[in-house]
Amino acid sequence: MRSSANVTQQFMADLLGISLVYYRKMENGDRPLSKQFEKKIRNSFFKKRESSTVFVGTNDYTNIRFQTLNVREVVSKILGLNVENFQLNEYNRYQYPFFISYGHINVYYHDKDIKAGVLIEMSGQACREMEYEFEYHQKQRTWYDFFNDCFLYANTKEPENDDFVKITRFDLALDEQYNPQEGNFDLFKLLTSAREGRWNGRKQNYSAVLGGRRTKEGMINDGLTVYFGSKQTHLFFRFYEKDYERASQEMTSVEAVMKFPCEKKYQPTL
Repeated sequence: MRSSANVTQQFMADLLGISLVYYRKMENGDRPLSKQFEKKIRNSFFKKRESSTVFVGTNDYTNIRFQTLNVREVVSKILGLNVENFQLNEYNRYQYPFFISYGHINVYYHDKDIKAGVLIEMSGQACREMEYEFEYHQKQRTWYDFFNDCFLYANTKEPENDDFVKITRFDLALDEQYNPQEGNFDLFKLLTSAREGRWNGRKQNYSAVLGGRRTKEGMINDGLTVYFGSKQTHLFFRFYEKDYERASQEMTSVEAVMKFPCEKKYQPTL
């Protein structure tokens, strides 16, 4: 459950108010999981939804570029972190000469090309790590505060330069919560509607992927993924059955994954 949520053992220890050593013993089965801790975990991860609540939205991927050579200032003012805590990597990416990382939070920067400047890259796991920093080290900061700080920083540094800050990628993930009584939305119905042309909007094209693979344990179904739009455009949508992805990642069955409330994912990408 912890790995599915992409959080660290330290995060869980802080959540429960215990030491990392104590938590590791519980996770390894060397110490019993008390009813008190079990209740706290369930209340934190499995919140009861109101009848009007269908989705839980999360920031699933973010890339932001700043036209400045001052990487130390960007790390401090935007990420709220200390650049000394970052690791300098020996290899380069995205044609940037320098690449530093803090956990899964990546920062690329130039020392001469100010237009390329500083690029912050946060995958889904990095976003979860950033949220941990928000809650425990940055006075309950939110993503709204984060993006607001980006534009305030740009307005302070170069108010006349509209290109000073640019969000080059933003993935918003909407997870449909598990519904054992009514079931969840059937993506095959969405695919049927697409094939029959029964959808509105500017996106004129769609595609679908349905695959699997043969293993020693038998056939593994990778689930259905339906795309609207193209990755070459500014906005496209991806619908997929997250249960199959989680089952593959955790090397378990889809039935085992379905016991925990995290089902299909609907992902508009900007």
